[in-house]
Amino acid sequence: ALKQIGRRILDGLVTYQDQGAEQLAQLEDTAHALRARLTAEMEAGSREAEAWSTRGGELEIDGLVTCGATLRRKQREQCRASSVQEQRRFAAQLQELAVGGASLTVILDDIRGQVDSFEVGYRQAQEKLRQLDEVASQRLREEDEALDVAVASNQGLRRQMENNASVSATNLCSRVQYLYLA
Repeated sequence: ALKQIGRRILDGLVTYQDQGAEQLAQLEDTAHALRARLTAEMEAGSREAEAWSTRGGELEIDGLVTCGATLRRKQREQCRASSVQEQRRFAAQLQELAVGGASLTVILDDIRGQVDSFEVGYRQAQEKLRQLDEVASQRLREEDEALDVAVASNQGLRRQMENNASVSATNLCSRVQYLYLA
């Protein structure tokens, strides 16, 4: 009964450990996908900033040719303002992704801690089962030894009773002969 209970506990721990390992793998995949997305967003932001910078330069040249100094200043300011807005937007997105990545890292570390805890529990359950098996084996040996002693005692008693019966039968025969002859 103890062995079955121990095995049930062990099976439950193994199942729980497998679920933890699956969750860990899923979280690692999610973290990897978020990191890839973050990298892609950063590269896209960098390219867009370069495009805005290039566009600003082109607008600046066009402004010099067509509109004069006042128009150039307005275009530069608009380009800078637009570029600053885009940079802020990308910085906010990068910040959100970094926070999300950090959050996933914390979750991943927590799951790893849980898996480690389950492994410790699993090892403890295995040790407890081993100890219970040893106790059961010891009891079985002791019971076998006690049974062997009882069987030997019963055989000795049987021989003694057979000898007593033989002696009693001999005595009875002697008395019967004595009474018959007398």
